[in-house]
Amino acid sequence: MQTLADFIQEIRQHLATGKHKAQNNNYLDLATISITDRLPEIQLSGYPAGNPFLPVFEIILEQIRECRLDRIQVGLNELLKSCLANLDNDGLTCREAMYRVRLIFERCLQPDFPYIQHIWEYINIILQNFCLYLLRRQKYNDARTALDTLAQLGRMAVQKGLPTATTQSALRLIEIQARDFGNDCLAAQAKNYRFNLEL
Repeated sequence: MQTLADFIQEIRQHLATGKHKAQNNNYLDLATISITDRLPEIQLSGYPAGNPFLPVFEIILEQIRECRLDRIQVGLNELLKSCLANLDNDGLTCREAMYRVRLIFERCLQPDFPYIQHIWEYINIILQNFCLYLLRRQKYNDARTALDTLAQLGRMAVQKGLPTATTQSALRLIEIQARDFGNDCLAAQAKNYRFNLEL
């Protein structure tokens, strides 16, 4: 049986090996090209860019299937810490991490998962702290991505009848911190999300 320490080490190894670098620049992803008069030459070569979040995402999904609450929380925590340690200027790392968090939450919303309220409260807290960290580092675009994700998850939670007091509190704290850092636009967005969360 794998201990929690071994589990954390496994996740960290996956996150450390990818480092968000492309394995081969010849890989063509049809979802990322623009169809214009000049089409790229389509070749079946190359491999997708390295994405350390993918194997960790799969590991977390396995823990959800096994209903292992502590490991799901550790996996989410390690995923977000890795994101913070590897932020890039174009926001791709943050968007990918938020996408994975959203998919994990959607999976937890399925009827066969018994700990949805615990995971929901945990996600609220870690996304709040994640967003506050980004604000303090003046990574405002990434903070907006995290804020948007928190609000999206909040609306999904409302539809499932989950409590949103922690979400409201997180949005209020983000609003105050954004205003304190002089980002009135982000503060206004957090306030708007807070007022419209239950609608």
